[in-house]
Amino acid sequence: MYGAPSHPSVFTFRWTVLALLTAPLRSIQRLLGLWRLAFQRLWHTPALSFALLAGWLAAVTLISAIPMYTDAINQALLRQKLQAIQNSRRPAFAFLFHYTYTGGRSKEPPWENYAALDRYLQTDFVTELGLPLRVRMHYVKSDLFQLFPTRDGNYRLGDQPLEHVALGFIADLETHLALLEGRPPGVTWSPGDPLEVLISPQLATKLGIQVGEVYILFDPDGNANTSTPFTMPVRIAGIWQASDPDAPFWYIPPESFDNTLLVSREVYLGLLGGDIPRPLFDVGWYQVLDGGNVRAGDVESFLQRMASVETRVTMLLPGARLTLSPISALRRYQRSVSTQSVLILLLSLPIVGLILLFIALIADSMVERQRLEISILRSRGSTSSQIVMTYLLQGLTLGLIALMLGLSAGRWAALAVGGTHRFLSFRHASVPLSVVITQESVQFAGIALLLALVAMMIPSWRAAHFTIILAKQSLGRPPRYPFWRQLVGDLLLLALAAYGYYLLLGQGRIALLQFRETANPWENPLLLLTPALFLLAGARVCLHMATPFMYVLERVVAWMPGITALLAIRNLARAGRRYSALIMLLLLTTGLGTFTASVARTLDENLIARTYYRIGADVAVVEAAGRLGPGATSGLVQGPSAAGSASLEEPEGFPGWALLPVSEHLRAPGVKAATRVGVFKANARIGDQVVSGILYGIDRVDFPRVAYFRRDFAPISLGALMNALAVEPSGILVRREFLAETGLNIGDTLPLRGLVAGSSQPMSFTIVGVLDLFPTAYPGEGEFFVANLDYIFDLLGGPVPYYVWLDVQETVDATTLAEQLEEIGFRILKIEDARQQIVEAQAHPERVGLFGFLSLGFIVIIFLSMLALSTHALLIYQQRYVQIGIMRAIGFSWGQMVLSLAGEQVLLVAFGILGGAVLGTIASFLFIPFMQIGHTEMELIPPFEVVIAWRDVIHMVTALAVVSLAIIGGVIWALSRLKVFQSIKLGEVLS
Repeated sequence: MYGAPSHPSVFTFRWTVLALLTAPLRSIQRLLGLWRLAFQRLWHTPALSFALLAGWLAAVTLISAIPMYTDAINQALLRQKLQAIQNSRRPAFAFLFHYTYTGGRSKEPPWENYAALDRYLQTDFVTELGLPLRVRMHYVKSDLFQLFPTRDGNYRLGDQPLEHVALGFIADLETHLALLEGRPPGVTWSPGDPLEVLISPQLATKLGIQVGEVYILFDPDGNANTSTPFTMPVRIAGIWQASDPDAPFWYIPPESFDNTLLVSREVYLGLLGGDIPRPLFDVGWYQVLDGGNVRAGDVESFLQRMASVETRVTMLLPGARLTLSPISALRRYQRSVSTQSVLILLLSLPIVGLILLFIALIADSMVERQRLEISILRSRGSTSSQIVMTYLLQGLTLGLIALMLGLSAGRWAALAVGGTHRFLSFRHASVPLSVVITQESVQFAGIALLLALVAMMIPSWRAAHFTIILAKQSLGRPPRYPFWRQLVGDLLLLALAAYGYYLLLGQGRIALLQFRETANPWENPLLLLTPALFLLAGARVCLHMATPFMYVLERVVAWMPGITALLAIRNLARAGRRYSALIMLLLLTTGLGTFTASVARTLDENLIARTYYRIGADVAVVEAAGRLGPGATSGLVQGPSAAGSASLEEPEGFPGWALLPVSEHLRAPGVKAATRVGVFKANARIGDQVVSGILYGIDRVDFPRVAYFRRDFAPISLGALMNALAVEPSGILVRREFLAETGLNIGDTLPLRGLVAGSSQPMSFTIVGVLDLFPTAYPGEGEFFVANLDYIFDLLGGPVPYYVWLDVQETVDATTLAEQLEEIGFRILKIEDARQQIVEAQAHPERVGLFGFLSLGFIVIIFLSMLALSTHALLIYQQRYVQIGIMRAIGFSWGQMVLSLAGEQVLLVAFGILGGAVLGTIASFLFIPFMQIGHTEMELIPPFEVVIAWRDVIHMVTALAVVSLAIIGGVIWALSRLKVFQSIKLGEVLS
């Protein structure tokens, strides 16, 4: 046939090549078609798309804001720690390696090791730390020699030298000196010739030395290799001084070299070093690096590199040590941010999980709405992978938008967090923050997008396998799962949460922070997730109890007149699956909101409690007292002994102390009450055991009106304890553990010794009560006892200095109060104001960040709840549009429909809010006590007293109630525009 290819295989080959070349184009075309379909779906469901985008944006914003703020605030803390170094008049990243020869006169220092270390510090040191070099100084001094004028004959040990001087050099001295006379020393030297040296003007003036004169250095011991004395002639080449003594080069001040004869580096290292005794007696390398670009995330790796450098230096020159560095400041910085990191991580995980649940809820609603459309596409040839790809492209589109907007929003959120004053209280940031979009924040945002994409794809993956028959069956008769399957999942979650709680009981705290160590919260991640697991398990139990509860409520309401309430409850009971996701979200948001707000309020109250416990009252004052007696002066600067009795020693013949009455403090404006508190060292002998501690003496009448005392400090009230001291003047209060350990009981006599320094005579007290804590007393520092101060004074023979605690008005300033007390006649040695310290502590950057993220998470929770309510109400109304029209057609009035739909909304919101509030309250009492973490006992006493944030919960409930009312208003408006014939006609089409 004309035109046919001579070989069919050639035709097949051409089509194969053409198909291979066009395959990528066809794939791109299909992908563009799927993307166009995905975009159209998003465009035609604006409410769901907006809600889904809001969830993605919230996830990216919150998760990316955490590393941004942490980096910024850690950077500010790092600068504060390093600034503290700079305030000591040295650069923050200054390093001084020092070596002092301690080998004795029979052992020469390791010259080769010095050369190796010098090469390392001159080259590899800066490279290993990775910071630019700003300043470098290096000096070497020999041991001291005797300086003599030149004369004939030999020098002997008993001769009197002019001065003891050292030989040495300063590297690069020529660029930092000013010659007053003479010239620089030569860079060459021949043995036997006088050695050219520079001297300081102080040494020249002191000894009357002139330039050009020759002197003799003498050392009777000589070198270790020879037994002959060492002598060397030196010629004064010039007199030097520092050109700028305040230059960074002179961290080792020029005055340190006043008694050092300086030679050139080349002469000292190349020719002279082997000829003089102990040439490396004092060696220093001072280097300043530029740490301006060191960020908070670099601290850990920098400390690791410094540890490697220290090890290398020690190996090269045994005995060399790092005496100056920023290491200690950086380690203090690490400890200061470890607590913040653990708490922010702990409280952010549940909020992130809730955001993902919201995304899954909205995605599931979108899939449910499009289920019939998906099944039709499947029946017409679309594959499951194409359906899934469509939703994947929707997620990628939303994710790209959320990433572009979320990183900027995260930066602004981090700035807002930096301005947090208290929980849900924002103001201008007290610490300037430099918030930047870091690489870590981009990585966190990527993780958030991946998690959100997974949460979105799970419903679409299930729906992609639906055929039109299965879709119709699911619409007509939704699948029901056996109750035992639901119960098993709930029990597993509850068991896991119970196991986590058991571990917390054994450990005592969620994260254990030890002194000089940072916390690793991932050592047992279950402890971090336990509160969230408990809330999730409790929410599932409440959710699965919702349907039985509605059925029971339906039976009750069925006996009542009217159809409206019964219709609302029956709809909720029979369509529970339709509402389950929303109920779950309401339960979790309300529960987590209650828990989060309660954590914030508890932390705030604990800060106040710790400050007042450490100080004892509003204001604590240490005042001077004067001696009474011959030759005594009234202005003796002596206050109470801080847990000591040295101030109680009285010389023979002195009757006591001159003390103004404590009531005189009330003359100062703003002072409402004052009390005396004596602090004395004491010890008790129980059998063969001696228990040391502190005895507090108090005024039982004034103490309750002034001191900070919480109800959990003792098993009975403070008033009852004071009454016990009133009944028995010699009464004493002891710790409950003290009674348990010693076997003593109430009513037993307790002899205490050591109240008077140097005396072992016991003083008897009667145990009248027990307590657990007492202001300013920390059990880890020893036992403490509380007794009547007047009784102690009677035992001591008269009053002795004591502390004064004051209850003052809110407007009283401590500085002004001290001045006013001075005018009255008191001499103030020290004054502490608890209120001022609380304000300062509230401004600490680590605390600001914690409360900022608590506030941000709480706001996100409320916003998502409101958005979920609105979106779900819209979807339910659209799904029940036909049902509402039919009910109107068969005779239901407009008012009945409004009340029925409003009743559903009210019951739904009420069940979610009340159940969530109960769950959050239970979780608060169970888990908040384990969140008290710290490095020291002062950070852990007094323990947390859980404060439920009812005011914030009411605000949250009010916001949800307002949204519910708005939804009901929207339903009323929609029903007023309902056309019955349109809804019925639509129902015929859909069927």
